[in-house]
Amino acid sequence: MSGRSDRKVNLAEIGTLQLEFHRLSQLTRDPTYAQIAQKIITKLDALHLDPPGLYPLLFDMETKKFVSEAVSFGAMGDSFYEYLLKRYLLTNKTEDQYRRMYEESIDSLHKHLVEQRGPRHDNIFLLAELGISGHPLYRMDHLVRNIKALTKYTWHVLSQGCLALAPYLLIDQKTCC
Repeated sequence: MSGRSDRKVNLAEIGTLQLEFHRLSQLTRDPTYAQIAQKIITKLDALHLDPPGLYPLLFDMETKKFVSEAVSFGAMGDSFYEYLLKRYLLTNKTEDQYRRMYEESIDSLHKHLVEQRGPRHDNIFLLAELGISGHPLYRMDHLVRNIKALTKYTWHVLSQGCLALAPYLLIDQKTCC
């Protein structure tokens, strides 16, 4: 966590802790660390999100609830989605919960956050964020550009047709900060 006293963490921090605590349990042969990290994933997995798999950016560790509505695959969110997949791989593909959560996220990304632009630009896609009240915001920070590599990597790891947009996801540099 980032050292704040208010007990709010961003989504990327939650993802990071999943990998770090699981690996620590592997190295020490003490399952306690992985079990601690698993509690938060179990809580997130039990939520009924709309759209499914798109997690808001700020989580209150005390109340165990999200305290924001904003969703992004950019800053404060990107690592969470990436680490769901990596956590699945770290367990030799034995924990299907992480794969399922990752696939739900990528499917919802495709359905709700990707927009194809212009009739002459058939293979140009833009990635939005969800703002307050679930309205898309067509702005992208520099970390969103990592989604192209992540979806291509996913294509090879999971060999799933549901990620067909991966080769075509081009980020318009003019909209990046």
